[in-house]
Amino acid sequence: MSELAYRVFDPSGLGFPSPTVPVLPWWSESAPAQVPGRFGLIGADRARLHYRRGRYALLEAYRLSGVGPEGALLAPAYHCRTMLDPALRLSATLHLYPLNPDLSPRLEAIDAIVAASPVPVRAMLLTHFFGLLSDARAVAAWCESRGIALVEDCSHALFSARGLSDRLPPGAAGRFAVASPYKLLPCEEEGWLMVRPGDTVPADPKGASLWRELRWVRDLWQRRAAGLRGRAALQDPALPKPADDPPPRRMIRSDRPSAHYEEADEGQASCRLAQTWARRQDPSAAAEARRQAYQAWVQAVAGLAGCRPLRDTLCDDEVPYMFPLVLEAPARQFPRLKRLGLPIWRWDDMAVSDCEVSQAYSEALIHLPCHQSLSGAEQSWLHRQLTRGLETN
Repeated sequence: MSELAYRVFDPSGLGFPSPTVPVLPWWSESAPAQVPGRFGLIGADRARLHYRRGRYALLEAYRLSGVGPEGALLAPAYHCRTMLDPALRLSATLHLYPLNPDLSPRLEAIDAIVAASPVPVRAMLLTHFFGLLSDARAVAAWCESRGIALVEDCSHALFSARGLSDRLPPGAAGRFAVASPYKLLPCEEEGWLMVRPGDTVPADPKGASLWRELRWVRDLWQRRAAGLRGRAALQDPALPKPADDPPPRRMIRSDRPSAHYEEADEGQASCRLAQTWARRQDPSAAAEARRQAYQAWVQAVAGLAGCRPLRDTLCDDEVPYMFPLVLEAPARQFPRLKRLGLPIWRWDDMAVSDCEVSQAYSEALIHLPCHQSLSGAEQSWLHRQLTRGLETN
């Protein structure tokens, strides 16, 4: 079992306002198009099981790969805690592998990690961060040659391009693939486990109760109401006054899953209504809207001092989850942008590693929304607040 050290940023007590614009998509009335568009959903040729969240699908993928007390997991050094939680739940040894600045794995450095592992490495988690696709074919070949199961993390990459690239679509290279549709479609919950043909398929998760189904409806309408309220309240807030730097991150150590992981949700299926609502969406319309919002962000930050996009172009087969932006002075810029009400996500409790890229990005890389529920007015407001916050530093 691994005990990991985490550098944790605690925003409580700093007075950050609630974001005006939702980070995740909150509504769509579109039904699947009669004529398929350029994009569909991943995993159409694989067995698919539905869980409440992708983290519980990951638990099954890790377990089936042999991850546990006698089997280690390779996970990216840049990560959300919920990528690691299922392995910690299985009492596994965790190895955080280094990444390049574009967040691709440094395979030449991972060989040494595998060789030095006190227990055999059974699985490698490959994440398609922000929907920007990794070279899964090369990683799959590397894993195959070493007897390591590849688990593709498609929690940011739900869409598959039709005939736009010779590259494998997300989720097609690994023995297992996991997705989080609720992050990219307005369905409130949903985690998929996709299993390669011929591999063992676990038992179906336990179905949701009637109470959970009714609660899902309530949550969907509450999110819709919040989105409408935010849309009606778009105003430029006053520029925040200079403030003291936020407190430094504190160090904690733990060998247990984070508070985001609920053991009671293990083996629980997503609501049937969530599954139906996800099927009602037009994936190609959602994908095209996300691509347009991403390019609008690229234009908005062009020539803006103090930041740079992680990637300023999208390949034809890529659909973004968020717009990743690297800040030059995050200790000063991040709290200022938060006080302007920008809906920013950042992984603030990442495990400490030797990967300099990942440790820098834990502070500097922010995630900005580019989802299909954004109106033109909301996108303009987001761009304007980012500009105001960075130009006045």
